[in-house]
Amino acid sequence: MELNESNDPMNDELFLFDRTWFPKVFKCARESGLDWLRMSAAVEVLSDGDPRKRVVDWNFINEFISSESPVFSAMYDEDGQASADIIDRGTRWGLFQIIGQQAIDFGHVGRLVNLTIPENNIKVICHMMANLINMAEEKSMGISEESYQRIAERQLGWPVDRIDQKVSELKIQMGNLLTFGD
Repeated sequence: MELNESNDPMNDELFLFDRTWFPKVFKCARESGLDWLRMSAAVEVLSDGDPRKRVVDWNFINEFISSESPVFSAMYDEDGQASADIIDRGTRWGLFQIIGQQAIDFGHVGRLVNLTIPENNIKVICHMMANLINMAEEKSMGISEESYQRIAERQLGWPVDRIDQKVSELKIQMGNLLTFGD
């Protein structure tokens, strides 16, 4: 049976290694002790690999940086409308859809729009993940039934099950690449 283009898994989508962001994610993840394949899968799931993707997360704004908060109330106008700063803090930015306030909480300084620059987004998320993993390890004292990276992903509000599924798909894709032409 001859494989036609519509059935060829290599032609279904651009292969992971061909993504412009992949070398940066791979390098930063490895340097941070993170699973590079999970990090790559997260990019695919969270932003479809679009470094410019921005989504205002009104649920996050209402729950964590609302006008009722004594810390953030001054950032709302007299009608209770969120300022541009609140909207930026509640926006998910770039490849990893980093929530602005979370980036600030983990030490990001400067304009949040800079999180749409892939290098910045990747460095910030690797820093955040490494810190969350360290905190999870300290709390559990080495006893955990799931990986610390998955725990960190849950803390960031990532869809862990969808990332797991994408990891499986990427493994199949890599296996197909290794057996291509056999």
